[in-house]
Amino acid sequence: PGVDWWALGVCFYEFLVGLTPFSDCSLDKIFSNILKGDIEWPEGEESLSDDAVKLLKQLLKKSQTERAGSKEIRECPLFSSLPWENLLEVAPEFVPQPDSDTDTGYFDPRNDRRKDSVADNPDLLQCTNNDKLNTEQPTAEVQ
Repeated sequence: PGVDWWALGVCFYEFLVGLTPFSDCSLDKIFSNILKGDIEWPEGEESLSDDAVKLLKQLLKKSQTERAGSKEIRECPLFSSLPWENLLEVAPEFVPQPDSDTDTGYFDPRNDRRKDSVADNPDLLQCTNNDKLNTEQPTAEVQ
């Protein structure tokens, strides 16, 4: 079965940072960030390890032929302690026990994370109210 390694990179970035790698205040700007590969990397105490940044950059490459795959993930020092050969036999350290199929109690509300991030990011604070209300789907010309 095929794997969407780029989407895994987006999820991995969000897991590490708390926001998607192309976050912005409007769909048009998000779309533009994706097309340009414009990723904001956390700095200071929030910065990611060199190994994490390297893997994310490999996973988020536009070109599928240049993008990282299972080989690069297995070779990444971040995952050197994983027992790849018998990974499916390893018992997880934590197994969530949701109250129902729709229980999201183990997750912080997405809007709370976004508010914290926007407050810390002066570039996002400069977005106008019109930008925040823009919900039109961005379009691109296919060549």
